[in-house]
Amino acid sequence: MRAVWRSAACLAGELQGGRFKGLSRLAVAPPPPLAAVPSEVFASEKILNLNRSTLHLKYYGPAHTDNDISVTFTEADILHCGDTFWNGFYPFIDYSSGGSIDGMIKAAEENVAAVSDKTIVIPGHNMPGPCP
Repeated sequence: MRAVWRSAACLAGELQGGRFKGLSRLAVAPPPPLAAVPSEVFASEKILNLNRSTLHLKYYGPAHTDNDISVTFTEADILHCGDTFWNGFYPFIDYSSGGSIDGMIKAAEENVAAVSDKTIVIPGHNMPGPCP
């Protein structure tokens, strides 16, 4: 039986797509197998409609790394910030993977602008909700 991930579509931001094709600045990791290469890349935003839910994918550009993406679950009013928000921790900026302090600041500003006081915010690290 074929593994589920082998038949699933894989989306990525522009720079992530290049990294999976072996175009990374990093020499420490070999390129992944062809089955793991994203089948679609997007430059800034992508809307997906799945199971009566709207997912809004947003590519930040260089922030934590050069490939940070957030996902907004529109109907549920949930924002998953990925590694552009670390709840209760000072964020790690991975300069070796193209991260940028200016990009992290921009991503934080965009995250704050995208939510209301009712939005559930899921960080890349730690639990949703108030800082511990």
